[in-house]
Amino acid sequence: MTVLNPATVRRLNKLQQTTDVWEGDRRPLPGSLLGAGELGTSDWVVWADPTHVVRAMDLVPAANGLEALVRTLIMAMESPQGPAQPARPCAVLVCDREIQFYLRGALQDLNIQVNYAPKLPLIDDICQELQTMMSVAPPPLPSSYGEPLLRAAATVWSDAPWTQLADHQILEISLDHGDLRTLYVSIMGLLEAEYGLLFYRTEASLRQFRQQMMTAVSPDEIEAIFLHQDCLFLNFDVEDASSSETLTGNLEQDGFEPIFGSIHPLEGMRAFLDEEEVLSLTVALDAFHRFWQRHGHKLEPDQFPEVSGRYKIRSPQIDGAESISYSVRVKTRPQLASELWASGFSAEEITDSLSESPILRQDLIPEKAFFSLGMIPWEIVEILRLSALHYQPGKVTVAGDGLPMMMVQTSRPKAKAMIKTLKAGGGIAGLGFNPGESPFDNQGFDLGLIKTADQQLQLFGEYSNGDPVHQRAKRKWNQRCKKTKGWCGFVIAQGGTGKSRGQPTLNDLVALFEVRFLSTKDFDLGTLQLMPQILS
Repeated sequence: MTVLNPATVRRLNKLQQTTDVWEGDRRPLPGSLLGAGELGTSDWVVWADPTHVVRAMDLVPAANGLEALVRTLIMAMESPQGPAQPARPCAVLVCDREIQFYLRGALQDLNIQVNYAPKLPLIDDICQELQTMMSVAPPPLPSSYGEPLLRAAATVWSDAPWTQLADHQILEISLDHGDLRTLYVSIMGLLEAEYGLLFYRTEASLRQFRQQMMTAVSPDEIEAIFLHQDCLFLNFDVEDASSSETLTGNLEQDGFEPIFGSIHPLEGMRAFLDEEEVLSLTVALDAFHRFWQRHGHKLEPDQFPEVSGRYKIRSPQIDGAESISYSVRVKTRPQLASELWASGFSAEEITDSLSESPILRQDLIPEKAFFSLGMIPWEIVEILRLSALHYQPGKVTVAGDGLPMMMVQTSRPKAKAMIKTLKAGGGIAGLGFNPGESPFDNQGFDLGLIKTADQQLQLFGEYSNGDPVHQRAKRKWNQRCKKTKGWCGFVIAQGGTGKSRGQPTLNDLVALFEVRFLSTKDFDLGTLQLMPQILS
């Protein structure tokens, strides 16, 4: 069998040996956690110490041999994740005889006992916790209601009410059904920022949200106020950033996907509906469509008269049962619209107010660091939340194929220095792109910016507008950020000078910051001139 070379043995034997017994195992990832072809058939290798600290973990192809356990164990000893210090255990515990015999041979020169136990309580707990966290996924639309709701959403898309009404011009829909007696509809999309409808459960919740947004000055405040809404929502998620330029009124052709969900002060946001909500929303959308077909031509941003209509709407059939007929009233609320307009607030123009234009710094990212714009699969995100040296949690919506990510890879000491700098600034409040241009040749750039909690701005990258690779990556980034409701990740990785440069392994990822994605409006900086005096 393969044994460690003498130099490696000498290096590992220099590590302090503790009296701890570590547990280790290799287990297949549950099929439900595997993305469509993302990981193929993979195993999860993990080593943990008695304090429940996961010292090292890795995802390896199922076809890999037992050498993967040794590689991960060496990482657990020399480069542990989390707060653990480099060390060598006095013994390890495994629950597989074949693994036990293999490790006895591989570790024979390290003075580490390899013991067997039929159960590994520590590893079982860690695996169960990880599986529980990763298996919480939005349930699909109820089969009995799914198609009617999707058809109703498609009719709203073809109506395109956002081409005529602003978000303060509220429609009232009286259902007189179940818990949702009356809904107050706000239409998004006049500014072509986001298309959809918000169905507030009460008029008070609508008024409260808009009043509170008047005083919001920070991303954290905006996030808290956003989660205190009480509404159902229908958003149309763009699949191609350019598709809004030539809308046809056909969802499939335009490349927009309807997304349904609910927001409540005590529940937060969820990207799915229960059966009762699906039924009510289907009926409400059908009534909205009929009202719009009959009266939409009378409504404009500068013309919002009192108009009402009553419609008989049949509910979707449930498992073959007879559908029920509902009398639904839809009417405009011009007085309410005037009051909201007088407040001077537009829900589509939320910006992060900056009292002063801050200095743009560039001392965070080390020289020769490798950085990329991409995505981390959700299963890796969950592992990082448990194992990263530093983790800043956020309120991320799990949707799409993964978390949009900006990754910076550098050496381990410089990675730790980056973490220290960001922690000193209170963490990351958000990141995004702001336009810039060169005064010498008028060439346009996207400037990648990080905003820390203490209002500092750090430059992490400059991307030419003429770079097709960046433009494609940015379009994909924007699509993913829409699905996560404006959340993304900033990842710091080690190994920037080694063989894993540009392709870090799971054990190279040392920090995960879950942060808000900030738009150009959020930064409120205008177009920046790329001149030395704006940098410090």
